[in-house]
Amino acid sequence: MNEKYVTYLDFGAKGDGVTDDFEAIWRAHNYANENGLPVVTDDGRTYYIHETRIDGGVKSVIIKTDVTWGSSKFIIDDTDIISADGTGRHGQHIFRAVSDYPMETVTDPEVLAKLIGEGLLDYIAMDVKNSLGKYAETAGVKFFDTGKIEESIALIRESGIPHEFRTTLVKELHTAESVSEIAELIGRDENYYLQRFTDSGDLVEEGFSGHSESEIQKIFSEVKKKIPTVSLRG
Repeated sequence: MNEKYVTYLDFGAKGDGVTDDFEAIWRAHNYANENGLPVVTDDGRTYYIHETRIDGGVKSVIIKTDVTWGSSKFIIDDTDIISADGTGRHGQHIFRAVSDYPMETVTDPEVLAKLIGEGLLDYIAMDVKNSLGKYAETAGVKFFDTGKIEESIALIRESGIPHEFRTTLVKELHTAESVSEIAELIGRDENYYLQRFTDSGDLVEEGFSGHSESEIQKIFSEVKKKIPTVSLRG
């Protein structure tokens, strides 16, 4: 093994476009993360990915170090992965880039503008809680200045910084209509994620629940008309 970088072949990947290389890729990045080493893929190789369960659990490849993809390619085969199989594979990311830099929570667009202007952000994720008309209710307050939401969205869209917008869907708060309004607010060409609600047991208020799968799909279909690249998480 090269002491300066890690390759997938080091951990048993074949890169032949047929053999499932997911576990080798997963182990390669784990080793790279632990040792602070970059990952270099092999030019001309095609890595096939299908089974993401390792030791009984569904895994994601966590990327914390630099990666040189070169001319390598990936085939991600999800033809038999459905939500009904109960494995959780359908909602799991294959790759997930994770930064060791601290995460900053910003609620004031003036602070956001300052951070963007000073070049202190390398990625922005904004939670858009609901449509503007339902924002106060969703935030649990009597009044909410939605102008700050519109300003923040505009700043992020124009920042040139990689970013995403996301909404966690709660049955008692979100309808296909309200989420469709969020999509219009965000804009057609943006990265938008709909996240399934899960009760962690730490909610301040009781009485909230997730949508059924059919309800989720209805909302997803409506939003997809406004943002074709919308994705589901969870």
